[in-house]
Formats: sequence, C-alpha cells, structure tokens
Amino acid sequence: KEQKQGIVDLLIKARPNSDLARSMKNLPGQASYFSVVTARETLPLAASVSMIIPRRDRKTYLNYLNFFETQLSEKLLTADERLQQTNSVQQFFAPLKSQVNKGHLDAFVQLVSTPSKKFALIGGIKVAPSSNLPAALLDMVNRVEKNPDNKARIFTNAETVQGIGLHQLQPDVKNADDRQRRFLGGVPSLYVGADSEVIWFAMGTEIAVAALNEAIERIHTATPEERKVQRTAPFQFEFHIKPWLQLFSEAEISESEIMKILDGIFTSENDLVLITTQPTETGVRSRFQFDEGYLKLLGVSIGKQFDRNQERRARRNRERGQKRDALPQPNP
Repeated sequence: KEQKQGIVDLLIKARPNSDLARSMKNLPGQASYFSVVTARETLPLAASVSMIIPRRDRKTYLNYLNFFETQLSEKLLTADERLQQTNSVQQFFAPLKSQVNKGHLDAFVQLVSTPSKKFALIGGIKVAPSSNLPAALLDMVNRVEKNPDNKARIFTNAETVQGIGLHQLQPDVKNADDRQRRFLGGVPSLYVGADSEVIWFAMGTEIAVAALNEAIERIHTATPEERKVQRTAPFQFEFHIKPWLQLFSEAEISESEIMKILDGIFTSENDLVLITTQPTETGVRSRFQFDEGYLKLLGVSIGKQFDRNQERRARRNRERGQKRDALPQPNP
C-alpha cells in the first residue's frame, strides 16, 4: 500500500537439470539499443525484447531467416541474380543473420499516442552493422513495386527521418472506415527504412512518420547516463489506458456509464499495466504490475456489485410482501 500498486507474480520452478532449467539459464536480458524509448508514459501499448539467444535456438532462428530469404529471392530476383552473392536480398538478410549469430535479439514495437490523439505504430529491429543495408532495402522495395502481384502504391524515399529514407507502401484504398479514422486518422500506410544497424518501420498516416522521427532522435541524442537506465527483464509488455479514453469525445463518454467510471478514475499517472518476464535461480517469473487506478477500479466494481445485490434483495423482499398482501386474509 506504500507504493499504491498491485503486483501479481507468476513463478514457474524448473526441475534441476531439466530442459526448462537449462533454457531458463540462457534467458537473461541484455542492454537494449532502444532502451531510452521502451518506457514512456504516453504509450497505449508497447512490447520490447532484449535477450540472449540460447546457442541451440540460434540454428532455428537462422533456418527461419534462410526460408524467408529463399522465398523473397524467388519472387524478386532472376535465376542469374540468385547465384550472385551480392544481390540485394542476400545483403538485406546478412546483417540479420550476423545478429542472430551474435546471440542477441533486440527489438521493440509501440503503439504511440500523437498530439492529435490519434495512434501510430512504430518499431525497430537491431541488426549487425552493415553499410549495404539501406541500398539493399531500397532495391528490394523497387522490385516489389514492379512485381505483377503487387497491389499497393509504393513511393521510395517518400519521407526522411534523421537522415533515414522511408519507403511508403500505400494500400489501394481511397476512403478510411470508421475505425481507421478514429484510431489512426485515416487510411494507414506502411513506412519502412534502414540505417546501417537498424531496420525501422511505422504504420499509420503521416503522423506515424513524425512519431518514428521523434523516437529515433531520442535514441540518437541520448546521453550515456540515460542509456545506463536499463530494465533487466528480457521481455516487457506495457499498457496505458488513458490514451485510449482520449479517442472518445466528452459526449460519447457521458453516454456510457462504464466510460464515465473509467474516465473519472484514470489519469496519466495511475494507468500503467507492466508485464515483465525474467529468469530466476530456479525457473522463470512473470510479474504483472498494476497502477493505483486499477485498484480503484476494482474497489468501485466490488462496491457497485454489492449495491446491485442489495437492490435485488430489497426487490425480492418487496415482491414477497406484495404476494403475501394479495393472499385472502382468514376470517377472525
């Protein structure tokens, strides 16, 4: 009660020398390239991973990458180009494979609330440094545009963020539906780009580009002290409810009893749900942390349920009394 938080720990204890025990020993977190942007108060939804990949699992990851590389090569390259060791698909996947061989999986994805109160999806995947990566991605996007199966409108270098060219893949849809307008502000596009060590992406309207630009700038300008602040959990999931409520007008909130309760309880300081998973000495622990707003919501829910039970009991008593009054009274 001092911290005004609710915490639920789920502990899994592994048998000594079991497969689970050995796997858990290989699950510690590692400093993330994206650490300065993986914990912000205005994120409606966010997930990040920064973990050491067990040696026996690296082969599995590499097999997946090889499969996708082969599939893309067959769709985008000619037979002669596939024989070349310097084709764009090979140069795109090479730093991904190198990163897996290093044994560090480092990525993040976030649903960001923008100043316009609309959402944008942004994220990044860390790869081994490669000066060929931006050009390889550009060539692949150009080939996708020329592919006869392509149904999207593609604009290469449509936007630039922090010196990184973003290529826009726009769906062949003219009008946004109600959900797209409410959540994203219009028909969403996919933006993808790369520098020498990260593959970046964003999804949404033009506000998604601004959100990604802000995140990259924050990473590039972070001080050594800010980078030292690291969460030790290799897996992290974060949820804030207040940005979701801001999608609705005051009139819409006032028409719904549930919405009025939520809007009255939650603020930007008490709406966090944080889920982290990390190894322990004997297994793995998942921690579910709830801010004070959810404890208040639990109390309000219990109180309202108690009131409803009391009302039902009083109503039943009144109905029983009315039935007794309706029965014929015995003569004295």
